[in-house]
Amino acid sequence: MENYRRIRKIGSGNFAKVYLAVHEKSGRQVALKLVEKKANRNPMAVRRISREMENMKVLEGHRNIVRVVDSKFTNYLIGSINKKNNGMKSSLFTFFLSFFTNLAFEDSKNFGIAMEYVPGGELFDFVQMEEGMSETSARDMLKKIISGVQHCHKNGITHRDLKLENILLDEFQEPKVTIYSN
Repeated sequence: MENYRRIRKIGSGNFAKVYLAVHEKSGRQVALKLVEKKANRNPMAVRRISREMENMKVLEGHRNIVRVVDSKFTNYLIGSINKKNNGMKSSLFTFFLSFFTNLAFEDSKNFGIAMEYVPGGELFDFVQMEEGMSETSARDMLKKIISGVQHCHKNGITHRDLKLENILLDEFQEPKVTIYSN
């Protein structure tokens, strides 16, 4: 993670911690999602994390979906797959290698994803702080969320944890859907 300077923790889940970070060379702020290798060594965890990364790459480009900026999972996959298959590369390895060959980081303890930083926080917190939303604002917001979810569905991806906490707001209070699984 030598290219990123962590500023503060902005979130955590069952499998990862998310930090506001700055790319050292460009100064760009990112949401740096770190997954501890030690805690996620079993094949199910590897599949879950790799599926999330694959989904985020497939869904790139939609304005209501959080974008991947930078990631690297290749070396971890090589080790996990080689151990499982006695050193033989599988088609799963080849598939993931094609996704992550040119992507950027990993250290001895973590692998991670640098995602677009969405500074407005969770929709859940916004609704609580505002004590609700007008019908017009809610309808406009919902249309944009549905557009993001529809993009997932068109690409064969189901968001299995859609809730206000997993919808972030950008600086213009535009919604961005995050956390994918299928």
